[in-house]
Amino acid sequence: MIRQKWMANDFYGSVYTVKYRKNKLEAVAGAGMNLYTGDHFGRVVWMRTSGSAEKDHQWYFNDSRKREINIYGKVNYSLSEQTNVFGDLQYRSVNYRLRGSDDDLKDITQQHSFGFFNPKAGIFHSITPNQDTWLSFSVANREPTRSDFKEASGDLNATPKTWRLSMIQNWDINSGKREALFL
Repeated sequence: MIRQKWMANDFYGSVYTVKYRKNKLEAVAGAGMNLYTGDHFGRVVWMRTSGSAEKDHQWYFNDSRKREINIYGKVNYSLSEQTNVFGDLQYRSVNYRLRGSDDDLKDITQQHSFGFFNPKAGIFHSITPNQDTWLSFSVANREPTRSDFKEASGDLNATPKTWRLSMIQNWDINSGKREALFL
């Protein structure tokens, strides 16, 4: 038997941004909307003994859709010519839907919705034109991937969870290395 797995994917999106600058303050606000659709299917292209199956028999089909909306705001304020403080706020809303069966003929139909708040703040200092240092704190949240959901389908105890990364990051002037502390 010879079989092939296929995907037919489409991605649509738009991003909107507004900028403001006055004296020592620079601000950006915006939003983005994305839609990703994907069909996943398998075809049997040849079998020695095909029985009643026709050439290019489709043995599985599923489709997925991921909708995302995010809004964000960024602020940068110059304390001096060498020092800036900055802040970033983002909210993401994600809706994920899978429908159909997978290549093992298991039903993977499911739907999940998530809301994430991702803040970031820090300070940036220019020591010389060739030496900079910064310190920042940030939190990033993310939804599980399509394959995580697919593999856990049917087992409520195995449904994947979102993940969160909290990090303090700085640039060490003496060693020239970036250091990060994950919380």
